[in-house]
Amino acid sequence: MPGSAGSRWARSFARNEYVRSVCVIGLATAAGIALRRQLQTTDLAMLLLLAVVLVAYRYRRGPAVLASLLSIAAFDFWFVPPYHTFSVHDTAYLLTFGVMLIVALIMSQLTAGIREKVEEAREREQRTAALFAMSRELAAATDLQGQMAAVTSHVGEVVHGRASVFLADPDGGEGHHPWPDDGRLGSVAVRVAATWAYEHGESAGWGTGQCAESEALIIPLKSPSRTLGVVILTPESPERSLPAGDRRTLEALAAHAAAALERTLLAERHEQARVEVESERLRTALLSSLSHDLRTPLGSIEGAASSLLDESGGLSRGVQREMAET
Repeated sequence: MPGSAGSRWARSFARNEYVRSVCVIGLATAAGIALRRQLQTTDLAMLLLLAVVLVAYRYRRGPAVLASLLSIAAFDFWFVPPYHTFSVHDTAYLLTFGVMLIVALIMSQLTAGIREKVEEAREREQRTAALFAMSRELAAATDLQGQMAAVTSHVGEVVHGRASVFLADPDGGEGHHPWPDDGRLGSVAVRVAATWAYEHGESAGWGTGQCAESEALIIPLKSPSRTLGVVILTPESPERSLPAGDRRTLEALAAHAAAALERTLLAERHEQARVEVESERLRTALLSSLSHDLRTPLGSIEGAASSLLDESGGLSRGVQREMAET
């Protein structure tokens, strides 16, 4: 399944970080052994601390903590007499080990925190740029189809995949399937995930914990008032995992798109209602005009018919014939 393949890839990547952290400490230790005659013991300790800082700068907290512990072990084994053993005859070195461990852990925590903040700032910058670009195209679009095309284009660019927008039928009753039956949604798993995302207002499918067997990611188009539909994103490589930052960016784009699409739908419905009111007004005016124009001849016809029906004989035959012809 795509989800399990992505998890294996993530675990493999995490293991590689730990292996690299061990290699960095090993290289620092090798350099210290080569320079042991030229450097003091404190200098060797600083060299190992520098390796810890490099690991913390490049990798996450776990590899940095491992590097901190390995640096203490390497310092004790290679640079504290008696060499090549973890025994410590001079108890003063115990304080040195403790200080090294504390400093290494603090430095690893600080550098890892700074690195995480930099990544968060970069993610926010990318999300803001994506939202700005999509907002500009949504504002330039003149109809609903143009806006949907802009949404699919920008959502697909985030993870280099193919995106589609499906709006649900708001007039369908309970039990009514909100999606077309023409096969555009893809497999049954995608349809199930789309229905779940639409009903619960949460993302489902690829890279999530819901309907993970789906090969596509489904994001609901959730406006402040209701859920309009879903965005279905099919990645080029479903076997890889979806980064949390990319998922947050996709959900932010979908929320912004839902607000824009809802405004367009409301504007179209308002225009349709205005046209219907105007048509009714014109129909009423036409009927009123016709009734006014017909009132006078109808009155004449009614008077002539009444005279013709009068059997008192007050009208001559010629006058009756004339009234009948009129």
